[in-house]
Amino acid sequence: MSLSARIIGIIVCSVILASLLTGYSVYSLSSKAFEEKYRENIVASAKRFADGATIALLFKDPVILKRLAAGLLSDKSIDGVVVKDSKNKVLVKLGKIGKHKVEVPVYTAGRGETLIFVPSNKRIMAWVIVYYNKEPLRELLKSIFWRIGAISAFVIILMCIISYRMLKRSVLEPINSLVDMVKAVEQGVYDLTSLKVRGIPEIELLYQAFREMISSVKEHQRLLESYYQKMAKEKTLADIGKFAFTIAHEIKNPLGIIKGSIDLLKKEGISEEDKKNLLKFIEEEVHRIDLLIKDFLQLAKFKDPNYYIVELESVLKNIAERFSIKEENINIVLECPENLKVRTDPEKLVRILENLIRNSIEAGAKQVLVKCFKENGKWGLLVEDNGQGIKEEDMEKIFEPFYTTKHSGTGLGLTVVSHEIYRMRGEIEAYKASLGGAGFKITFPEETGDGSDTDSGR
Repeated sequence: MSLSARIIGIIVCSVILASLLTGYSVYSLSSKAFEEKYRENIVASAKRFADGATIALLFKDPVILKRLAAGLLSDKSIDGVVVKDSKNKVLVKLGKIGKHKVEVPVYTAGRGETLIFVPSNKRIMAWVIVYYNKEPLRELLKSIFWRIGAISAFVIILMCIISYRMLKRSVLEPINSLVDMVKAVEQGVYDLTSLKVRGIPEIELLYQAFREMISSVKEHQRLLESYYQKMAKEKTLADIGKFAFTIAHEIKNPLGIIKGSIDLLKKEGISEEDKKNLLKFIEEEVHRIDLLIKDFLQLAKFKDPNYYIVELESVLKNIAERFSIKEENINIVLECPENLKVRTDPEKLVRILENLIRNSIEAGAKQVLVKCFKENGKWGLLVEDNGQGIKEEDMEKIFEPFYTTKHSGTGLGLTVVSHEIYRMRGEIEAYKASLGGAGFKITFPEETGDGSDTDSGR
């Protein structure tokens, strides 16, 4: 459940509870007050009856007394009337006896009055008992209850709207802005000047702290990128020095063979067949030196990656088609989700994959599987074949310069691959493939380097 939904729920529950408590308190107080007033009205009606019944009792006229009682019963709130004399003898009884009653005495003279024909010494002549019901009171309280309920509902809705608008402006909108900032940072966008956060002081302090943290991260990232590029160049220069020494040694052997073959060709009496063999040796060694120099130049040439957004499946299909034209006996199987777009240097990626597939072919593979994957903020490729595979003891050495188990190899192919991947901030790992041959796992971060971010149509 979202934060806004929780806050709305808390507001609604709080306002409803407060309104119900307030409404109940108002209803309780008003019901008691109305009940007391209701009883007072019944008592007042009974006293008026008692005042009117005085003359009828003096003249002992039951007809008038009954008429007065019948008039009192016309009130819907009164169920019955009983008049008893001072000796508790029932003089009049009309209606029904109910649960609630009031008793009022009948004096010889009315309150504050003196009868003309009777002395004014007051004494109780009879008792009037009035039985009443509370149905009109209930109807009144019911009407009051619904009115209070309607007012409470209106107050609840109004307070919820006001509270939500206040919370939305001071809390929810700033929090949503902070969430947008976090998402932007996740996508590699550190320029957050366009996003403004206004709200309660605590939210603004959080926003300021977040801005400072992003600025610090951006600066550290810039420093790391600078150090990384510097280390990459220094490593490349160190490798070039090491390779220059090694390549001089590697070229020395073919040159020795070439020189020896030329010396033999200078001698007289050499048969045509020997000449052809010597020339063949020279040609092979020249070709070997040519391959060695090409691989070395490719390795020594430092070039920053040029990044594009490419559709990975399209790049792999182009590579597979080129190999299917050159190599008839190789089957390249591609497993890549449709419309999987990645940010990479397509030229370097093609060079990496071509080197790996060429190695598989040279190792006797008839089938090569290239599989794409994307997980945990990274994307990558699996390249597996059913060739001779790699021995366990050679796993750690295959990426070293000039290390090869092939008779005609230069030992720089996988070194070139590993350096290209390294420059693209990627990783490569060798393993025994499920097809029985060699397997390579290549991974790259989704946001790679600081190169151009052009959407390529490749």
